[in-house]
Amino acid sequence: MIPIKYIGHRPIYRDGACGSNLAFEQWQTILVDDEFAVKMLRHPSVYERGVDESAIPAAPMKKAVVTEDEDPDQTARDAIANLNKDALATYAKTHFGVDIDKRKNVGDLRQQVTMLFDQYGIE
Repeated sequence: MIPIKYIGHRPIYRDGACGSNLAFEQWQTILVDDEFAVKMLRHPSVYERGVDESAIPAAPMKKAVVTEDEDPDQTARDAIANLNKDALATYAKTHFGVDIDKRKNVGDLRQQVTMLFDQYGIE
C-alpha cells in the first residue's frame, strides 16, 4: 500500500481513470493498492505521494448484491438505461442476435434494446 495525496482542483474526486474507484477529498491522503498508486503517480497534477502517518486506509468497495425481493427484470432494464451506444450494440447482438443502427441517438437505442428485452427476455 502506498499513501497517495489528491491535489487536484475538485473538492471531492472519485478516481475513474486509474481504476481504483476511490473517493478523495481535496488534499486527503489515502493508502492505495500498489497497482493503482503507480498509475496515479503518473498524473502529477492530480496526485502526489503522501506521508504515511497521515494516510487513512481505503475503505473496500462493496459489490451490489441482488436480494430475493429485487426484480431481476427491472435490474436488467436499469442496466440497459446506463449503457452507451457501443455497449447497447454489443448487448443486443449478444443476447438477441440483432444488429442495431448506431447512427441513432443513444436514447432511441436504449428504447429499442429495452423493447427487445421486454419481447424476448433473457434466459
